[in-house]
Amino acid sequence: HGYKTFAEYQCVDRMAKTPENVLKLLEDVWERAKVSADKEREALEEYVKESGSELEGGIQAWDWRYYAEKVRKAKYDFDENLLKPYLSLDSVRKAMFSVSERLFGLTYVLREDI
Repeated sequence: HGYKTFAEYQCVDRMAKTPENVLKLLEDVWERAKVSADKEREALEEYVKESGSELEGGIQAWDWRYYAEKVRKAKYDFDENLLKPYLSLDSVRKAMFSVSERLFGLTYVLREDI
């Protein structure tokens, strides 16, 4: 195929074009994501401390979602379960079709023959 690595082969027809570009993007995103995750971890640990609990070794991966939901509820009075009915597959699909019809003039026709 003329490619030095499988990564080169995979990137040829993709937006990144080269493995080096992929790595550069991942490293750039990683640094910003890590800063954001560190801030969130600090907020979670502060919540744990304020609630009178203590986690030996701080927030662990298995604690994250539990305490993130507690912080969301305390900080924003937001209950993820109230949002779930609006994000069902059927609701999201209908919304996606509606938006693409309005924005791009696309129309969709159900084909019973396939």
